[in-house]
Amino acid sequence: MEQMGEWIFLVLFAGFGLLTFLSIMRTLRKLRAQLEPIANSLGGELVTGLLSGFYIRFPGAYGETRVSLTPGSKNNPPKLSIFQLRQMDFQLRILAEDSLSGVAKKIHLVRELEIGDPLFDQKYLLLTKDREKVQSFLLSSLRREAVDYFFSNGFSEINVLKNMVSAVKKYYTDQDLDPGRIRQDVEQLNRFISG
Repeated sequence: MEQMGEWIFLVLFAGFGLLTFLSIMRTLRKLRAQLEPIANSLGGELVTGLLSGFYIRFPGAYGETRVSLTPGSKNNPPKLSIFQLRQMDFQLRILAEDSLSGVAKKIHLVRELEIGDPLFDQKYLLLTKDREKVQSFLLSSLRREAVDYFFSNGFSEINVLKNMVSAVKKYYTDQDLDPGRIRQDVEQLNRFISG
């Protein structure tokens, strides 16, 4: 009787593992189907890997640009990420101002940077420890226009790290994956970086 219980457990465990594997493979096929037309239209290379997932790579004069999709999960929405591998000498996170960030600022939970452009400063929350470098970087009106472009098109954040710059959109739609739209997004990311 005990052995039968062990066999039932093993069968159920194997079945659960198989269902999980099939679900992952279905998700990966869907991501590939979404990214392939973009890669073909824009001349990018679709890169696949079990650990790296799927992304499109575009070599460029300033660095490699990538477009990736992250499937959603129970606690994480699906995301479209456009990023460029580029060495930067500061770190920055740009978010849209909202009521929560307003409260966090009032009780001094966050220390944001303001650049002196009242319209820009009231729309965006700039989080950085490299205040002088970021202030100098955002003096360019072209960079601020690129920030406006991303947030007016539904992107939720822009991140500058030491080795990459990214724009992230949660809950992307099929329209967001149109190759023409992706081309515009990539151009705006280059504009943000280059000023």
